[in-house]
Amino acid sequence: MSLYLEHFNLRELPFRLTPAVEFFYRGCVRGETLEALKYAIANGEGIISVVGEVGTGKSMLCRVLMNELKDEVELVYIANPSFSDLEIIYHIAEELALDISGNQHQVARDLQGHLLSLHQQGKKVLVCIDEAQAMPDASLEQIRLLSNLETSTDKIVQIVLFGQPELTEKLSQQHLRQLRERITSAFMLRNLDAKEVKEYINHRLIKAGNSEVADEDSQIFTAGAIRQIAKVSQGISRRINILCDKAMLAAFADNSEVVAASHAQQAARDARYRRLHYEPADGGGTEAAAASGGGRGRALFAIGAACVAIAAVAEVFGIFAVLVASQLTRSTLRPR
Repeated sequence: MSLYLEHFNLRELPFRLTPAVEFFYRGCVRGETLEALKYAIANGEGIISVVGEVGTGKSMLCRVLMNELKDEVELVYIANPSFSDLEIIYHIAEELALDISGNQHQVARDLQGHLLSLHQQGKKVLVCIDEAQAMPDASLEQIRLLSNLETSTDKIVQIVLFGQPELTEKLSQQHLRQLRERITSAFMLRNLDAKEVKEYINHRLIKAGNSEVADEDSQIFTAGAIRQIAKVSQGISRRINILCDKAMLAAFADNSEVVAASHAQQAARDARYRRLHYEPADGGGTEAAAASGGGRGRALFAIGAACVAIAAVAEVFGIFAVLVASQLTRSTLRPR
């Protein structure tokens, strides 16, 4: 591992799949979306939705949002969308350090009283739910009931739903109309275009320790490699991460200080991504669109495409196996 990092002048791996907040990319309207979310929360909006395809950075955005608001609000994070309506109540109560006992109705009353007490102390409560498209209808109805808690001027609890496009489809159903009408702000994440793919790659390399890539003459990825990655990934950040990681390993195995188009092609063959039906005209996605309604700003960012990007544990182990093999090969072939 150390030889690999030294080879590319890195401090840490630049294309990890875990959503480390220090690697957050603010381009492709991600930064604007974050600021709009913070504005909506500061203004007491009740339910907010963020929709994007698999791999477009919803979980990263969620982590960054919570990280930046951790000193301002009481945070509740729900990562398990399969929670029943009762389990959601219990989970929120536990996250807010509320001693719970009794039946569902008693717990609900205790939670309501606790939320009101926090509000009277000037504390905001923010509930972030990941993969919300997988929530049972009864759980979504429970979220709606929670959003009903309010004073004459303020919402007592605010909720952000992060989900795939199926969330929008689900909320369009007639029996969830009341919940849909309570969503005051909705955001959609689009795919990166070709220029943004280059910016994204260099951003992560810089954050990982290689500041030289800020110079146009000191690029690790050649223009051909970036074009190949942009084409195959279709601007989906998780795919970009996987392809870049594989391409850098291929370059390392070749003892090359730059990642060429041939290395990106090798990575693409290894990843074997299927071409998506969506074909953006500019190679990366549609522009952000904004709309307003109900007296409150509503930013709607048009989505790029569907994506299937699986980061299996077996693949992760495979990557490190290739890395170890490459190091051993280079060590063996290095002149004594």
